[in-house]
Amino acid sequence: MARQGRAIQPRDGADSELKSVDVQLQLAGLMPGGMRARILELMQSRTVPTTPEGLYRELFDYCCVSTVYRTMAELHRANLLERYRLPSGKLAYLVTRQDGSLRLCCTRCGRVTFIESESLKEDVRQACLALGFSRDSVEFIGQCGTCAGNSDT
Repeated sequence: MARQGRAIQPRDGADSELKSVDVQLQLAGLMPGGMRARILELMQSRTVPTTPEGLYRELFDYCCVSTVYRTMAELHRANLLERYRLPSGKLAYLVTRQDGSLRLCCTRCGRVTFIESESLKEDVRQACLALGFSRDSVEFIGQCGTCAGNSDT
């Protein structure tokens, strides 16, 4: 039996945010509005990688889980979301940062922390140039302080 979805309503005060999301979608070559806009809007409020299943829990009245998977993959292909592999093996996504970000990624809990140091970003950029690499973002893999403190070893 097909599920009857409800009309998607923006959060209170989200009109200008939705317009911005629609512009981002258009610039990425995607049709604005609908589920793409709603998912991108929700993802912009996230500070940790979110799985499609996690996002689906908020959207189950509006769509099926396969729609969330397809839409998040489409937003990733359009470079609007970055994809992460969590320690559990599941895929998760965060909004793509266009600032040449440096990320610290915990292999135990999946936490992602962004390094905001402009001098460190410049040092990494220079090192990449010297080695002939382009740099969109850099990911450092390890354990966060909390997980390293809780280590069984």
